[in-house]
Amino acid sequence: MLATTAQGLLRSTDAGTTWAAVDGAPLLQVVTWADAGTAVGVDPAGAVWTSTDAAGTWQQTADLGAAPHAVAAAAADGTVRVAVVTDAGLAESLDGGRTFAVVLEF
Repeated sequence: MLATTAQGLLRSTDAGTTWAAVDGAPLLQVVTWADAGTAVGVDPAGAVWTSTDAAGTWQQTADLGAAPHAVAAAAADGTVRVAVVTDAGLAESLDGGRTFAVVLEF
């Protein structure tokens, strides 16, 4: 499990019984799992971050340029699909969060 807080990202490996800070993780506003090892998060400024080692380390992959409200991700056939709702609209990535296309503008 992952949780975003004002102090940083927390991770639980025992279904929420205990929590530990993820050292070096970016300050994320929204975060989700795509599969057991891949996580996707978006920081308050709209930068997209991904982790392929169960949220241990993070890499910035894209910048949406707008504050996020929600993120969803799913992995299938070796591809990670990501959808992010921001202040500006809905954006979708079909390449693991590296590039995004606007699906709907607000």
